[in-house]
Amino acid sequence: MSDWGPVFMAVVLFILLTPGLLFQVPGRHRCVEFGNFQTSGASIMVHSLLYFSLICVFLLAVKNWRAETFGRPQLLSIPNKSGNKKPSNRMNLACQPELNAAPESWIKEELLKFIRQKEKETFSFYKNISTRKKEEEAMSDWGPVVMALVLFVLLSPGLLFQLPGRNRVVEFGNMQTSGLSILVHTIIFFGLITIFLIAIGSDGGRSRRWAPAGRVVVGGLISSYPVSA
Repeated sequence: MSDWGPVFMAVVLFILLTPGLLFQVPGRHRCVEFGNFQTSGASIMVHSLLYFSLICVFLLAVKNWRAETFGRPQLLSIPNKSGNKKPSNRMNLACQPELNAAPESWIKEELLKFIRQKEKETFSFYKNISTRKKEEEAMSDWGPVVMALVLFVLLSPGLLFQLPGRNRVVEFGNMQTSGLSILVHTIIFFGLITIFLIAIGSDGGRSRRWAPAGRVVVGGLISSYPVSA
């Protein structure tokens, strides 16, 4: 359902900010005119700026809030010899009682060295993934915004075309609009924004996953550690 959020938001803003439906800024005779079903190049530019501002607020701000609220889970931690905590995975925490119960001290030492090394690699892996993810999201966040803005300008009734027109089925550059033409253009906008954001952009949001965990046997004790995909 989260993939449809930008689509619905873009469609709702397209309907509300179409020049001539609710208002037109600037109007033909006044600064603001309400429900005149007229449009112009200046009003489309002003409404496009309003559309860009609002869709940036709703899409980017809401997405950042979701990322902070439902971010990636934190690593578990186990104490080391000095009492400090370091990142670890669930299997390392699970095998800690076995380490305390192992009679051979050298087995515990070797296994602890191995675990600490894997902890460092895991922490470094998460750090690199986080950096690359932020760089990718910084570019991908603006994709829906730019696409919605371009479609808003191109599909504004009366700028390039009006479907249906007042005297013909299709009229080009007449700078007029109507309730029926806004409905038709909204359906076209919904279809195109769905294709670009859902069908084409569905693979872009897939994050990297963990591969099956590696296993090592030291002195009869089995430890598992993650391996990057």
